[in-house]
Amino acid sequence: QVWKAEVIAFDGEQAGPPGYASVTVGDRAPNAPVLSIVPAQPLPQAALRAKVIVPPTDPDGDPLTLSWRWILDGNVRSHSQTLEAGLTRRDQRWVVEASASDGTMKSRVARSSVTIANRPPPPPKVPASLVKLPAGAPFKARVTLGADPDGDTVRLRSQWRRDGQVVSTLTDSDHVAAGVLKHWE
Repeated sequence: QVWKAEVIAFDGEQAGPPGYASVTVGDRAPNAPVLSIVPAQPLPQAALRAKVIVPPTDPDGDPLTLSWRWILDGNVRSHSQTLEAGLTRRDQRWVVEASASDGTMKSRVARSSVTIANRPPPPPKVPASLVKLPAGAPFKARVTLGADPDGDTVRLRSQWRRDGQVVSTLTDSDHVAAGVLKHWE
């Protein structure tokens, strides 16, 4: 906008020549917000929410609106402040972008990112106690394993202990061979 002022001096009888001044009033861009993502260490399938840590401000005092973009692998997936649950997968890197607008000008784009974590597999179910077996008899642990929540392939690692001490010959074995079990063990 251009504002012009015309000022005329008047001595009560005569007007003098006018004086002029003009000023151009421009719109200034708002400042960008500062963002974070909640939760900071999300698990797969979790909803993500962009949190405004420092709100944007407009140097002209204009009201502001925020626009949002959630980006995965260079593709915009959502335009809301919250990314709905069920869209995130292990090891994905999600970026949220926000910019403020006063209706005429936009702020620079603010960004925050987060990488989706890996969930551990559930604990295996192992019999709470073993039945008393005769000395020298073989036996096998019947381990039941639930599905990994991220769909990962799960390997089992096992240790057998005799009187609290690890039996190294039985590491990563699911059974104790005949002849290993001694009387009263």
